[in-house]
Amino acid sequence: MRSVRLARPAQAPRALGPSVVAWGLALVMARSLPVLDRRSALPAVALLLSLVAAALAAPAYRGNALHMVGRIGLALVLGA
Repeated sequence: MRSVRLARPAQAPRALGPSVVAWGLALVMARSLPVLDRRSALPAVALLLSLVAAALAAPAYRGNALHMVGRIGLALVLGA
């Protein structure tokens, strides 16, 4: 029986790069844009803006806070 090798957490964002590029190429080849439901996108954008404001106001570990906002933003985009 072969064991499954999982990506380490630090490698996960790098592994998403090729997927995002492939998605973008598929959109270009199909000559279409993704359908965006504004009713569900508006709260997500408001959440991200409030997270960015809080991260920028952080007195310590601002870089880490912004990094976490980026991760949450990526999760929101991929989950949409």
